[in-house]
Amino acid sequence: MPVKEAADLSSLLRSIQSAKTPIERFKLAARSWRTVRALPRDVRLRLARQIGVEGVEEVLERLADGKLDGRASSKELLRILEEAEKADPARAKALLASAKDVGRQKEMLRRAAEAIRQQVFETSAPSAPVAVPRPEPPAAALPLTPQVQPPPVETPPPPPVPGKPAPAYPIPVPAAPAERPSIPITPTVGAPTAFPPQVVVPGVAPFASSAPAPPPALPPETLGFLDRLREASTVRRLRLLREGIEGIRPMSPDELRAVLEAFPVGWTRRRALAALLRAGVPAETSEATALIEELDSSSARLWCYAALLERPDLSDAERGAIRTRTPIGGRSARQPAASDGTDS
Repeated sequence: MPVKEAADLSSLLRSIQSAKTPIERFKLAARSWRTVRALPRDVRLRLARQIGVEGVEEVLERLADGKLDGRASSKELLRILEEAEKADPARAKALLASAKDVGRQKEMLRRAAEAIRQQVFETSAPSAPVAVPRPEPPAAALPLTPQVQPPPVETPPPPPVPGKPAPAYPIPVPAAPAERPSIPITPTVGAPTAFPPQVVVPGVAPFASSAPAPPPALPPETLGFLDRLREASTVRRLRLLREGIEGIRPMSPDELRAVLEAFPVGWTRRRALAALLRAGVPAETSEATALIEELDSSSARLWCYAALLERPDLSDAERGAIRTRTPIGGRSARQPAASDGTDS
């Protein structure tokens, strides 16, 4: 059953359950004839049992088929239904029981349904559209006539006070100040400032911008390897790193830095760099030292310096320089590796 029909049926059932008399329940079903017509037959039978009037099953079937007919007038049957609705349920049952046989009761219900359909649905046809009066056009704007200000009224001087000499000259009365016309202020635009042309000195490099350089573009093979690293779990990333060490060996320092950034900061990145250093990647000691110095903690850097000292291709001078700049000192290079059980 579609969602709209299920909602209409649910609303009809709630209305029927809240009705007080069988006639009122029947009128609700008759008004919802579109919903009743769309119901399956077994649902209509259950609806008829909830109405509680004998013979209403056949009336609902005819209402669903659109075959209702009746010989009584609509106003008379509606009057009977209204009187039965205002009375108590016993009177409604007595009205239906006035016919001795079941056929007479069904005939009364059919006429009632036809009267309700004619009174409720046929008289509710859409009325003719109401003509909306068009708004009157706005009156034309009247020309503004200049208002002539009346001349200031001169107040006569007060009469002289007896015993007090009158002034030898009249006292002028100040007139009302006239309004000054508003003068629009036009912004002044200055002439554009002329900058001297840039002098290019031969052999001198131009001034470099302080903006950081964009990250270098990585080859497609490196990008594909980085995608596989990001999609894998932490343990799986370390395994992929060890399995792809031959493809990582010819990478540039920027590519190696991007590979290390695919590992979370902490012990996973430290283990990844240590695995690269033990495999001889990168080959240059200065590049390896630069990658180690970018780690976040001193303990991680100490661990990776110990892994770098395990490489057999280091010269004695390089080993001495590493031991001088790190607190490893005279300890064995394998001491940090043996102290951490996570590097397997």
